[in-house]
Amino acid sequence: MNEELKPCPFCGGKASMNYERIQGEHKGFWAQIICDNCNGRSGGTWAGSYNAAKRKEVEAWNRRANDGKIN
Repeated sequence: MNEELKPCPFCGGKASMNYERIQGEHKGFWAQIICDNCNGRSGGTWAGSYNAAKRKEVEAWNRRANDGKIN
């Protein structure tokens, strides 16, 4: 998945994907998006694979309250 992250919804800064797999555990991967500027964070996702965790986090991060609405 090469979908680009939208700017931080809090400050407009650039955000980065962070993930972790705990050594010795085979339960999956933790992914979270963190703003490089203000340290705003997504809720985080625990999933069975890195790709699944990343996909869920990118979808959540890129969702905005006014998506698809015309003002």
